[in-house]
Amino acid sequence: MINYNQFNQTSNHSFNVYQAIKYCQEHKIDCLSFDKNTYDFYADMASEDVLHVSNHDIYGIQRIAFLLKDMDNFTIDGGGSTFIFHDSIIPFALMHSSNITIKNLDIDYDESMTLDAKVTNVQKDYFDCEFVNDDIYFIRDKMLYLSDKCGHDDIYHFLLIRSMDDKKDFIPQSKDAFRKFNPNIWFEELSDKKVRVHNPDIDVVDGMHLIFKSNTRFSCNIVVDNCKNISVENVTMYKSYGMGLLAQKTENILVDQMVVKASDDKLYSLNCDGTHFVHCKGLVCVRNSCFSEQQDDALNVHGVFTKIVDKTSEYILVKYMHPSAKGLDIYEKGSQIAVLNPKTLIPNGTFTISDAEVVNMNYTKIYIQGGTEQINIGDVVEDLTWSCDLLFENNRVFNNRARGLLIAAKGNVTIRNNYFNTPGVAILFESDGQYWFESGGTNDVCISDNHFDNCRYSVGWGNHVIEVKPREEFNEGEYYHQKIEITNNKFTNNTTCLLYADNIAHLIFKNNNIQNQSSDSLVKLANCGEIDCDVL
Repeated sequence: MINYNQFNQTSNHSFNVYQAIKYCQEHKIDCLSFDKNTYDFYADMASEDVLHVSNHDIYGIQRIAFLLKDMDNFTIDGGGSTFIFHDSIIPFALMHSSNITIKNLDIDYDESMTLDAKVTNVQKDYFDCEFVNDDIYFIRDKMLYLSDKCGHDDIYHFLLIRSMDDKKDFIPQSKDAFRKFNPNIWFEELSDKKVRVHNPDIDVVDGMHLIFKSNTRFSCNIVVDNCKNISVENVTMYKSYGMGLLAQKTENILVDQMVVKASDDKLYSLNCDGTHFVHCKGLVCVRNSCFSEQQDDALNVHGVFTKIVDKTSEYILVKYMHPSAKGLDIYEKGSQIAVLNPKTLIPNGTFTISDAEVVNMNYTKIYIQGGTEQINIGDVVEDLTWSCDLLFENNRVFNNRARGLLIAAKGNVTIRNNYFNTPGVAILFESDGQYWFESGGTNDVCISDNHFDNCRYSVGWGNHVIEVKPREEFNEGEYYHQKIEITNNKFTNNTTCLLYADNIAHLIFKNNNIQNQSSDSLVKLANCGEIDCDVL
């Protein structure tokens, strides 16, 4: 172990950390520790590397405060410090490394291109609002733009109806109002931080808080790419341009005692998901953690569908269809893949990759053992080798925009002993081969001993407490999900149906404690096979 004080020789902590990590790598030091303090990190003298990060707008050369690349058996111990990041720098990037631990620190940003507006003076065709935070904005051609100190500009994507009178609790009227669905909206500057919103096409009242959001995600607090055996322990996250933690193509990752929350003077924390796992394998474990005030889900786990756009007798040419998936490079020689109808997502066959050749960040040539005669252009491809087990236990998910968990993991999934109080769906099973192209029909899911308290209490983000979305088309006797078991849970104060389930071979819903349920319907089923349910 070595202490950061040995390298804290200049006023630029980004440069000092670059020097420290280089020294640790060259001398095989197993831990870089920090004395408890507040440290500011700027981009100008930080490390840099090429990153393509799923579900973000991170492509190409990026500035990174803590770059851990080709490192093994190493720990960053913040000692309880607060790390504040500027210039949309990426705080931590772990690349091609193993047995890495990040622990005992807080992550915050000075800005994240998010506006918190308090509504005043509501009239028939307009309302006024005052921005109560200090993030940068401007109005151009009567339209609102968000900005930051390092030069990013982005037109606002949507506004979120958030809460009342500076309280952190979401209100039942919470929902998204997307700009594209309101083409008549326009903005007028009244004075510093005060704006008039014309033709808003939403119902607001004085004292209501609105969060204005951009559509781009320029950074992510912790990026894990092509790694193995990663631990994130006792880390608190207050803010981010994007997600809290994004792990892609990583084997075995533990998140323990992670806290996502807004600082005392804010109504929002991260700009999107707390944790997000893409094409991981081994075990993804999230435990003893708390997720609140983030602008999207606590956890999302999935793979990626690519679309077959051409073929020869030897190879297929696939495209990463969603812009946030480009550059992931998920295919390897020897891996198993499934080829699926994009509407039913039922496999037409499984194949072995004899070789994979990246053309560019959008296209890959996949050579198929035995040839491509049974494969059709227009179908989608799912990698089966990189699929994970998931354990989500002893966590609290509350007071965040949207949903709790999005589950698309093909291994054993266990969700137990958690508390959910979400404005949208608490647990959502959703994959599709035509828009998000996020893959992962589940095989064995156990949801037990959780408390679902007043979930889906707002008007957006799903319709049920637990929801298994349908596929566009269904073939009788062919099921996208195999077994989902929901037992020994506590459901309290819910006003909507507890479970909507579609396209499941074997569904179990029983021995659940249901209290103060105000919806007449508890369970709705469609296109399911074997059903064991004690409330039908």
